[in-house]
This record gives sequence, C-alpha cells and structure tokens, in this order.
Amino acid sequence: MQAEKQTNQTRRSEIVRVQVERSGYREQERTRIAKAKFLEAYIKSACNISMGCRAANICRANVYDWIEKDKNFREALNDAKEALIDLAESKLYEAIISGNIKAIIFFLERKAKNRGYGQSVEQDTTTHYYIHEVDSKK
Repeated sequence: MQAEKQTNQTRRSEIVRVQVERSGYREQERTRIAKAKFLEAYIKSACNISMGCRAANICRANVYDWIEKDKNFREALNDAKEALIDLAESKLYEAIISGNIKAIIFFLERKAKNRGYGQSVEQDTTTHYYIHEVDSKK
C-alpha cells in the first residue's frame, strides 16, 4: 500500500515537472526550479498550498502570483488536485466494496438523494400568538 502511494506521488511529480518544463516562454532558471520544488511539495502535502509553501520554503505571495500569471503552473496545480480527488474516490470505492458501512452511508447521502437517502432538516415556521387577559379591576 505504501509502495503504491509512493508510486502515485512519483508519477504525479513527474507529470508536474514535465508541465512546468513545457512552459511557452523562457523563465529564469531559479523561478523554474522554485515552481518545480513547490509543485512537488504541494503534491506531497495533499494539495495544500500553505503546507507546500512551508515545505518548499516559498512565499505564498509568489505562488499566487504564479497561479495568476502562468497558465501551465495553474493547470499543473489543478491536475494535481484532480489526481488527489481521483485517488480519494478510488479509496472510497474500495471501502464501499469491502462493506465499510460509514463509506456506504457517506456515498448514499451525497449521490443517492433522489432515492430518499440523505439528511434533511425540517423547520417549523408556524407562528403562535398568545393572548393574556389583564384584570382591569386592580
């Protein structure tokens, strides 16, 4: 299981590295290396920008600047996030197949609402008025 996880991370890192290298313009070597370093850390930190920045020792402002200005970098981040979602979905599927009741309920509450599964909240919006008689003789 650990080897499979390491293989997936290595594969995603390689995809990201290739995408950064295919940039349509010449970047400064230092920036290109920093982007690749961040992307690797980003993938290893489950696509968390803050943790990726800390691990790669890169300022968050730089990362957001790269996201805004570099289409290939932005796509690489999105691809990494999509790969993580795919992995999570496959793990959920495995849990469902193995009979994990929490996984089954989680799935049904989100994907089978049209069949009556899901959590619903009922709210009573009835207004109640009370009339109190006042003793006028006092």
